[in-house]
Amino acid sequence: MTQPPSTLAAHDRYTEKPYRGSSHWWVYQQLESLPTSEALVDIGAGSGCVGSQAKKLGFCSLFAVEIDPQTREHLEPTYTKVEDSIDRFAPSTFATAVLLDVLEHVPDPERMLKEVLTRMQNNGVLFISVPNIAHWSIRLMLLFGYFPKMEKGPLDRTHLHFFTLDTMRDFLGGFPELRVEEVSVSIAPYELLLPKWVGDSPVFELVRSIRLGIARRLPRLFGYQLLFRIRVARPHP
Repeated sequence: MTQPPSTLAAHDRYTEKPYRGSSHWWVYQQLESLPTSEALVDIGAGSGCVGSQAKKLGFCSLFAVEIDPQTREHLEPTYTKVEDSIDRFAPSTFATAVLLDVLEHVPDPERMLKEVLTRMQNNGVLFISVPNIAHWSIRLMLLFGYFPKMEKGPLDRTHLHFFTLDTMRDFLGGFPELRVEEVSVSIAPYELLLPKWVGDSPVFELVRSIRLGIARRLPRLFGYQLLFRIRVARPHP
C-alpha cells in the first residue's frame, strides 16, 4: 500500500546529512578547494545546508534556486538572493553551481542543465548528484517484482527520471563543453534509521568507512548516489 504524498516543505523533507559518505559531506569537502570570492548558486537548495557550510568557509556571494515558496522564505537569511528559477539570473553569473538530487525531479534534465550552463562562467565548476537506480537494494526489489513509490531515496515518488552510472555518463557526454573531473558515490543513509549515539560511535564510523570504500570500488552496485565534479571548459573564441 503506497503512502500519501508528503505535505512537508522541502527544507523539512530533505534534511542535512553531514556524515562521511553522504553527498553533503562530499560537496563540503569539494567546496574547501574553491576560491570563496566567486559567486555560487545552490539549485534545489532544500534545507540550505550547502549555503550554511559555504558561509562558514568564507563564501560571501551565495544564491539559491528553490521552487517551494515556504522553503524560499526559510532560505532567505542564508543566501544573498533566493529565486524560484535559474532563469532569474543573468548569463555568466556563477563560478560554482551545486545540483544535489535535482535532475531526476525536472521534466527535461537536458534543458535544465543547458539553462544552468548559460549562467556559468567559463572554467566554472558544477557539482551534481543523482540517485543510482541500479543500487543493489533496487535490484533486489525488482527481482521480486517490487518497485514502490517512497517519500525519499532513489524511489522518491517525485522522481521523473532514473539514472545509472552509464546513463549519467552518456547524458553528460551530450554537452561538449563539460569535462568530468571526478566521479564518486555516496552510501545509503542508515544513520537516519538509527539512534544518534549509534551513528556517532567509533564502531559505526569504521563500518561507514568500509562501506564507502566498497561503494567506491563497485559504484554501479553499491553507490547510493552518483556524484560528479564537472568543469565548464568552453573553447576560446
